Amino acid sequence: MSKIEQNRLGIQLALESLRTNRFTNIAASQPQGTFPSAHITAERDGVKCFIGVTSREEIGAEGEYNPCYNLVKTAADLKEARRQAQAIGAVPGFVMIALNRSKGRFSAYYGTLERIGIETRCVPMLPQNRLAYELLADREDSRIVDI
Repeated sequence: MSKIEQNRLGIQLALESLRTNRFTNIAASQPQGTFPSAHITAERDGVKCFIGVTSREEIGAEGEYNPCYNLVKTAADLKEARRQAQAIGAVPGFVMIALNRSKGRFSAYYGTLERIGIETRCVPMLPQNRLAYELLADREDSRIVDI
């Protein structure tokens, strides 16, 4: 699976996971790309959300959990994401997709930037960090293949 294919699949899995967790008015700005140019807008319980998506292999080459997933490329991108969210009256957030290709599984986690205090471009994703996020999905999926 190429990086572009993984990015597209991550956005698709995020859209599906948001739909099954009471989010409405869900729309992706584009089918692939990086946050903030590629983003999802959605609403839940009257709150508008401006969401970045990152998908990454859960376990790295060394056999350890990947400690964090990059949400944006630069600090300027993070600032721009916050600006865009504010411009539409939305809460900036993320959906992190942890892929486990060897098991054909994924987990999707939702969080807001403010709630976890992210000021860097990386979302902490060790098991203890994930406890602070909302688990949207944890399931097998035939689109996730071991390569």
